[in-house]
Amino acid sequence: MKRKDKSQFREMSIDELRKTASELSQNIKELSIKHIVKPLKNVRTIKVLRQKKAIILSILNEKERKNEK
Repeated sequence: MKRKDKSQFREMSIDELRKTASELSQNIKELSIKHIVKPLKNVRTIKVLRQKKAIILSILNEKERKNEK
């Protein structure tokens, strides 16, 4: 993932981050079902989406901790 993408995620609000995380989890579920039924052309897409979701969730946790203090 590029630094530009990470900086975009850091600029987003908490609500936007939650929304994108839920969208990514839905995309991961859909792609994993498609992967079981029919082989995907690019198998790495699921892995990349999981990595993006992990980064978003870590940024979300950081922002929530800052707001608590």
